[in-house]
Amino acid sequence: MKQFIGLLLLLVASVAAAQSPSSFPYAYPVPNDPTTGTTQFTLTKVNSSGNAVIMATTDTSGYAGVCVDNCGKVGTAWVVFAGLAPLTMENTATAQHYVQIGSTTGGNGHDSGATTYPASCGGTDVIGRIQVGASAGNQAMVVLFPPEMVCGTVTIASGTAAMGTSAITSGTCATVVTVSATGVATTDAIVVTPNADPTGVTGYAVSATGSLYIQAYPTSNNVNFKVCNNTAGSLTPSALTLNWRVIR
Repeated sequence: MKQFIGLLLLLVASVAAAQSPSSFPYAYPVPNDPTTGTTQFTLTKVNSSGNAVIMATTDTSGYAGVCVDNCGKVGTAWVVFAGLAPLTMENTATAQHYVQIGSTTGGNGHDSGATTYPASCGGTDVIGRIQVGASAGNQAMVVLFPPEMVCGTVTIASGTAAMGTSAITSGTCATVVTVSATGVATTDAIVVTPNADPTGVTGYAVSATGSLYIQAYPTSNNVNFKVCNNTAGSLTPSALTLNWRVIR
C-alpha cells in the first residue's frame, strides 16, 4: 500500500512539474531556440534545428504562428497557428484590416491598410485579420490564418500618360514624359497598354518605312515614357494615351 501511495505521489508531482498546455485551442509546442528564442505575442518561425525563433525583419514568409506561452530561450514554446490571438503590431492596427509580416520590428505584425483581402501582397505573407485594433507597439487581437497564405505581386501605382504630338526628327526621341508614382523603385516593372489601337494612330501605325516606338522605365517615385523615331524622316504623331501599372 505504501509503495502504491509513493508511486501515486510521484505521478502527481511529475504532472504538476510538467509544462501546462496552452490556453489557446489551436496551439502546438515547439522547443525554444536556446540562442535566439521567442518573445510572447510575436510572430514565430521554426529554424533548421526544429526550434522556435522570433521572425526577422527580412522575413517575408515562413511564419509558424504567434508565440503565446512559455516564450523565451528555455523549455517549450506554445505557438498559436490559427484562431484569435494577441499580436504585437509595428504600426497602428485597425479593426477589419489585414495583417502581414512586419519589416520594421522583428516578430511584429504590420497593418496592410486594406479592408478587403489583397489580391496581391508583394510576396509577403498575409497572416490574418484584425478583430480588435491597437496602437503601434501594442497587441491587437488578430484572427490568424494558417501559415503560408502566400500572395504574389502587388500594384504599387497606376495611371495614364499622354504622349506628345510634336514632330520627332529622325534618330531622336521626344522629351521624356514623366508621371509621379509614389512608392515606385528602379527595380519595379511597368505594364503599359495604349488605351486605343495604336496601329490606327498617326506615327504609330504600321508603315513600310517604319513607325515610332515607346520606351518605358521607372525611376524613384516616377514612371517615364519616351517616344523615339528610328525612321529616315521626321514623324509627327497624333495623340496617344497609355494606361500603365507598376507591379512588384
